[in-house]
This record gives sequence, C-alpha cells and structure tokens, in this order.
Amino acid sequence: MEDGEELVQQLGTLSKLAQATLEEQQTIKGIGRDKAIALQGALTLALRMAAEIHDATLKHDTSEAIAGLLREEGRPYEVEHIYVILANTRRRLIRKVHLSNGTLDAAIVHPRAVFRHAVAANASAVTLVHKSPQR
Repeated sequence: MEDGEELVQQLGTLSKLAQATLEEQQTIKGIGRDKAIALQGALTLALRMAAEIHDATLKHDTSEAIAGLLREEGRPYEVEHIYVILANTRRRLIRKVHLSNGTLDAAIVHPRAVFRHAVAANASAVTLVHKSPQR
C-alpha cells in the first residue's frame, strides 16, 4: 500500500488527513518529516484551489451561501472571528477578508475596516460575518 493510501486509511478521510499534524502524519511507516511537510503543503494548496473554484462559481446572495463559504474554514476555530464578504453586482465573490480574531465570546472590528476593503475592491455588496467557535 502506498504511503498516501495508508495515511487516508489510518486517519479515515482526506479532510482528517488535511487537519493532521506533522507528528500524526509521521506515525505512518515511510512518512518522515520531509514527506509530511510536502504532504501538508500539497493538501493546503489543494484545499485553497478547491475553495477558490467553489467560491467563484456560487452566488453569495443568501445567508446559507455565506455560511457555506466559511463553514469548513471556521470549524477548528476556538475564538470568535469576523469576516467581510465582498461581492460584485451579480453577487459573485470578489473576496473574503478576515478582519478580526476575538476571544472565546467576543470580537471587535471598526466600521472603517469593513468599508475600506469594500471601497478598495469596488464591491457592490458587502456582508459582515461573525463566526463563533464550535462548542
């Protein structure tokens, strides 16, 4: 069995593999520090590419669509986070901007931070998102 297959089999899913630490990956025979670092880099790149493709094709005009945009990224958060979602006139994503890390139960952001990004991106739609940690 190849190293990658063994990693997926031991950890259960590709998602869990992507979240595995270097130390966890190195518990598999044949995976040393260098391979684990390369694997994490490849997985991070693949996740970002998939997210960009997915995000660019969706309309971000409902709360469900916005929640879907941040659901997986925010799953491991242990503190509050605030994002601004910027969209064009067709409600296609221009970009999402992480504005603030908070504490366990609070996060603060100044309105000028929100609007500075919106104006710079020439966004016609702005959605402010508050992401609470999974409890």
